[in-house]
Amino acid sequence: MPELVVAMLACARIGAVHTTMKPDTGPSAVSDLRLVITADGAHRRGGTVPYKAALDPALARSHRIGQVLVVRRTAEPVPWRNGRDLWWHEETARHSERNTSALRDGREPLFAPAAGGPYATQDLPVRTARSLRAVLGLRPDDVYWCTADPGSAAGVHAMYAALACGAALVLHEGAPVTPEVDGLSETARRYGVTVLHTAPAAIRGLTGPHEGLHGRGEFTTLRVVAALAEPDAEHLWSWHRRPGAVSGRNVRDDWELRCHTAGTEPTAGGSS
Repeated sequence: MPELVVAMLACARIGAVHTTMKPDTGPSAVSDLRLVITADGAHRRGGTVPYKAALDPALARSHRIGQVLVVRRTAEPVPWRNGRDLWWHEETARHSERNTSALRDGREPLFAPAAGGPYATQDLPVRTARSLRAVLGLRPDDVYWCTADPGSAAGVHAMYAALACGAALVLHEGAPVTPEVDGLSETARRYGVTVLHTAPAAIRGLTGPHEGLHGRGEFTTLRVVAALAEPDAEHLWSWHRRPGAVSGRNVRDDWELRCHTAGTEPTAGGSS
C-alpha cells in the first residue's frame, strides 16, 4: 500500500530513525518505539490479512509507544484503544501538506533494519543504490519494480536505492500472480516497467503447470531482469531466455548485486 512508502519518506524528511516489521512481531521488537504506523489489514491472494489485530498483543506490553496511526485499508473492525490509536486519514487531514525537511549529516542513522544478516547495516541503502547503478544500469528514465514486500529488508533498501537513482517505482499490493497467473507481465506492461527485480519463486509460479496459461505473458518493456534473494536456478534461467519472455534482456542475479560482479565473468543459470 502506498502509505508505507509515504510514511517512510516522511520519516526521512524529518530525520526520524525508523524501521519496518511484520504485524505479528513480538513485544521486544516494539519496546523502544515511540510511534507505530500500521493498517487495519491488507488484501492478499483474494482474501484479507489482519494487521492491527495481530500487532495489538505486542503493543499492549509496551509502555513507550505514545500513538498508533492506523491506515484504513480493508474497513474491517479492529481493536481500539482511545487516546493511543488514531486514524491515518483523520490525522493527515488536520495538518498542512508543507513541511520543512531536516538537514542531517549523511553518516547519521536513518533506517534501522529489524532483520539481521547482510541487511543489518545502516549504509546498505547507499551501497544498494551503487549496485543498482553499476550492475543493473538503473537510470533516471527507468521504471523500477521490486516485487519484494516494501516492508521487508530487501524491499526497503530497493525502494530507497531506486529513488536515490532517480527512477520511478511501481508498487503492487499482494502476490504479483494474483488474481491472474500472468499478473507479473501484465503489471510490467501496464506501467512500462524497464527493470524488474523479482524472486525466482515468482517465476516458478509461471512455469511448470502454469506454462500453458502464460502464453500472453510477454515482458515487452523490460531491458533488465534481476533475481532477488537467491541464485537463479538453471531451469528458471532458461525460462528467462525463452522466446516471448525476456529474451535478449540483461539477466542478473542477487549475487552480482551484492558483489558488483556484473560483466566480469560469464553468467549462466545457477552459476552463483
